[in-house]
Order: sequence, then C-alpha cells, then structure tokens
Amino acid sequence: MAYGQNLDEVYSYGFDEYIEKCLDLPVVREISGGTVFRVKYEGNWTNEMKGAFEYACKIWEEQLPTSLPFDITAKIGNIRASGGQKPLSKMEIGSYQWEDQYGHLYTCLPTQVKYVVFSEYMRGYQERFIYDVDSAFFTKPDFEITYNEDMLDEFSFSLYSTPVNKYDFVTVALRDIARGLGFYWKFPANVVNKTLTVDESRCTPFEQAVNRHLSSDPFDAYKDATQGQIHLGNNMLLYAPPVWQNGISLNTFVAKSNYKITELLSYNFGKGSVIRDISDDYSDLLENFLDWNMSDYPTGDGVNQNSSVPASTSNLIEYNGVLDLTDAINTLQEQNGTSTIAESVNIPYNMTSFSINDYCEPYDHNYRPGGFLTREGVSVALLKKDGTWDIISQIIPPIPTDLKIELDKLNINDDANDYARTCDGYLRCRINRCNLNIIHVGNGYKELRLMKTRYYVLDYLPQRTELKFSGIMPAVSTHVSANEYMRDIKIGIKNLEGTERILVEQLDEGDRVPSVFEVNDFKKGYFVATVDKEFYSKFTIIAYNKNGSVRSETLEIAPLEPTESNFEVQMFRDEIQIKDTRSRSKSKHLLVSYEILPLDGYMLRPLLKGKVESPSPIIQIGSLRKGTYVLNYYDIRGQKYSAKFQRQ
Repeated sequence: MAYGQNLDEVYSYGFDEYIEKCLDLPVVREISGGTVFRVKYEGNWTNEMKGAFEYACKIWEEQLPTSLPFDITAKIGNIRASGGQKPLSKMEIGSYQWEDQYGHLYTCLPTQVKYVVFSEYMRGYQERFIYDVDSAFFTKPDFEITYNEDMLDEFSFSLYSTPVNKYDFVTVALRDIARGLGFYWKFPANVVNKTLTVDESRCTPFEQAVNRHLSSDPFDAYKDATQGQIHLGNNMLLYAPPVWQNGISLNTFVAKSNYKITELLSYNFGKGSVIRDISDDYSDLLENFLDWNMSDYPTGDGVNQNSSVPASTSNLIEYNGVLDLTDAINTLQEQNGTSTIAESVNIPYNMTSFSINDYCEPYDHNYRPGGFLTREGVSVALLKKDGTWDIISQIIPPIPTDLKIELDKLNINDDANDYARTCDGYLRCRINRCNLNIIHVGNGYKELRLMKTRYYVLDYLPQRTELKFSGIMPAVSTHVSANEYMRDIKIGIKNLEGTERILVEQLDEGDRVPSVFEVNDFKKGYFVATVDKEFYSKFTIIAYNKNGSVRSETLEIAPLEPTESNFEVQMFRDEIQIKDTRSRSKSKHLLVSYEILPLDGYMLRPLLKGKVESPSPIIQIGSLRKGTYVLNYYDIRGQKYSAKFQRQ
C-alpha cells in the first residue's frame, strides 16, 4: 500500500575550472531492452538544447531493462541554493512510502515502481506494487529537472564529444537522469556542529545502501561521511571529502574505469569533462542499489515465463535487407508442458475504476492497436517514442524453421519519426515468440504465456530534422557588419542521430529558386544563416545517410525588422497599375493576388481576379462597366490592401 508522496530536492554542481576528460560512445554496444523517456519541456528551450537532452535520454535508454515509459519534465528557470554555489541544475524527485507484506514501511521512487509494476504485469503475478498504484501515480512526472537559466551560456549543447571550455550539456543531463533514477543523497550535514542526521524512514534505496556505512550517532555519522571515501560495495568508492560539500559529499563517486557510472558521477567534473560511455552492469546496479527487484514470492510454476536477449550494434539488420529469423526462432524455442499451482497463488483482480492492467496493456510485447493481444506465434515490432510497440510482421503457428522476411515489403505503419532511435539513429527492433500453456489451478485451469524476446537494431533512413529559430547572432562577420540590412541568425536543429550529411535550402522573399549550402558541423545542434532583416526567408533541410534522404518541414523566418508595404495604385483608362513605393523593394515580388468587386455589394463574387506575376502588376479593366469598384490585393504575408476606383 502506498502512502503520501515526499519531494526530494537534489542540486547538481560542477567545478568552475577546465577538467578535460573524454569517454566517447563505443561503436559496438549492447542495447538492453525497450525503455523510453518521454520528455515534457517547460520554458524557452532551443532546438539545440532539446537535441542534446534527448541524446542523453537515448544513451540511458540503451542501458535500461524494459519498463513502463519514464516521464521527465525538463524546465529552465531560476535556481537558488544555499552556500553561494551556483548549481547547474536542480532535480525534484517524488518518493513514496510503501508498506510491505509484513507491515514495514520503506521508500520507493517512481522509476523503481514502474519497472517492478511492468515486470509484475508481464508475469501475471502480484509481488510488490501492481495493485496498489492508482491513476494519480501516472499523472505526475517521475522526476523534474530545472536548468539554471543564469548558467545557460556556460553550456555546450554539441553532440560532438570534443571537450571545450564549457560544461558539456549532454554529460550534465546524463548525470541528472542518473539522479532521477535514484543515484543521489539528499540529507545535508551541519558543518558547524559536525553532525549528519539521517531520517531513515525517508531513505531511498540508494540512501539505504549508503546509510549502512554510516553510524546511527549524528556525530559519528559526520566522521564517517568525511573520511575521504566510503567503500560502497562492488569495489565502488563514494566520495566523502574531509570538508563536507553539499551536493558533492556522498552524492558523487571516485572515478574507476571499470565502473562507468562512477566516471559519470565523478566528483571531479568541470568544464571540458565529456562523458558519453555509461555502459555498465545495470542489472546488478539497479537491483543492489536502486531495488529494482521482485520480492521473494515464487517465480516458477503459475506465472508467465519471460526471457530476453539484448540487442547489439554489431548485429545490425541492414536497411531493406533480409531478416533471417532462423537463428532467432531457434533461440526462442517453444517450451511445452503443464504444471500444477497452489490455490493461494491466484491473486484476485483489483476491480476499481482504474485498471492497472489496462494501463500496462499498450506496452505489452504482444499488444496490437484496438486492444488485441497476440496469443501465439512470432512477431516483429519496432519501438515507438511513446513506449508502445508497432508490430510490423506477425507469423502464426505452425512456424517454419527456416523463415526469412524481406524488410522492403514490410508495412511500417507510422511516420518514421514516431519511432524510437538509438544514439546511432537505428530503429529499435524486437522479435518475440509467444506460446501458451494451460495449467491446473485448484479445480480449474489457467492460461500462461511462455514468452521469449530478442532485441535487434535496424538500419534505416535518417530522421526528419526539426528546425527552430534560436536567435540573432552578434554582428561580428565582415559582410554582415558592413551591410545595415543583413543579419546572421542561428537556427537550432534536432533529430540528428543517424544523419551523415545535411544540406540547407534557403528561399528568400522574392526569389524563385532557393540557394543551397551544406552544414559540415551540424552536430553542434545549430547552423548560422544570413538573412535580410526586412524580408522573410524559408529554410528546409535535407538529411542524408547511406540509405537515402529525408526532407524536413519548412521553417519560415518572419522579417526581423519588418517595414510596412506602401503600395500606390495608378488609374489609367483601361488598366490599373500597382506599385510598391518602398525604397528597398529590390525587385522583390511582394504581391501575390488581386480581386475586383462592385461597390454596391450585391455581387459577392469578384468580377475580376488573378495572380500577380510581376513586381508592379498591370490589371486590365476594359471589360468592366461604368461604376464604382473595390480593388483588393494581397501581399506575400497575407496582408490585405484595398483601393476604391471609378470606371467612367
């Protein structure tokens, strides 16, 4: 049973000095399962910032076992912390107190609960949390991260792993997500009295692991927490400097190369510290330090049996190639047999208005839209950004032992940008085999799933790049500063994983054909373009990789300093000419269409209308009878202008 939620606040710091370190992402990596982070942004996030944060999410997603989706709220705002330190960010993590089967209270974190709940659901068996969570639990973010708006200029949002004299935002985000998962210590010490008081009832699983190495006496606990380092287990050393530092002491590690999590959460972090490789034995770390565990209930007969084989970037499925399922099917061999189960294992269904089963079902490995669960057979599915799986191929029994699928004939149902990607831009693929067993339960029977899963990565087209205006650059370039009308602007871009080359099409107001240029260092997360401050420009990106290209949606940049059009209408005997008297027309094609209506208003449809094909159009009105008319004409920005004239 869950009780009230507490809110833990944890601050993230870095040394204000250059500490060069680079742990790049290895080319060959194991990708554990099918977990995704769903991010909600609050505040003024540029695309380069979003792209860097989402890249950090992808790095963590590759390491985590399959769970319900994790929800993050990422903010930008003011952060004030005690001690005069400038924090890089602040985490807010909701913790819950839970009552176990023996009546003991213990503290759990949302990510921990979500992992265990989904494991319980997939096994069809209640062990810890599944029927004690309610709908309110899923309406809140699992944790919130606020980035200090006063420190944004101190960050580099580049996806490149080259150290620069700024805080690497990807690394900061990786550290923050680790805190959100539970690797943090929130209890401050009193450096004046030299005491450390720990409220054991509010200790998270990680804090419990740390607290086991501290004395229960506050004075002795302070001595333990300032002894230099603490052997936390598994040869991991927790940083415990002789002078207590809030946010650093017991919150960071002494880096050891055989534990990447200690490299990531090292106390010795500053500008120029770039971490991309966080690969570790997370099955051990999550179980021992974050309590991502089942209880000691039986796990054999009477529960669904699930097993999985992780993906590897070395076992890549080629784009539009042939997927040979022979090895996968042999790996996922059917298991037959019947079992007997005691009556006491049959946990009753929680008949409330909120159904946890209904919540979990869309993330089931065998779920298909419409609520249909595949019962038996082999399925091939792609992971989507919302955490659900899109089944793109399904084979029902009998299953041939030699099975090959031509990928170019598969129906990828959704926009490819809806699919989750790895850090390399690969799609995350899953091959699942499900068989059914019927077992005896008391005087009746129960249907059990025997499910085995093997994960793959699938090479694919690049993502559709997203563009967003980031701001005006300082006038430092010669050609811009010498021209009072030209401005350099920054355009942020994201969804760059898997892209090898980028071309930009820039169509300026009045031009018929766009100019094209290549951005070589696009993984900085932005590019710079030059525009006329008084005219609009449109930008489209074409992203390339070895499999093909994808065009982005077009971004239109409105005039930075717009001037009102000043049109003059000149009347002649049988024609009207419209001129733009603006001094800087530069032969720009400003008008797009016109229409002429009688002023009496009885006729709603225009007598004459057409498109404008020249900068100073001439409209023939010889066909109009004598009378008073209204000329409406429209410019490229959708602005309507009107002029009244008489036909004699």
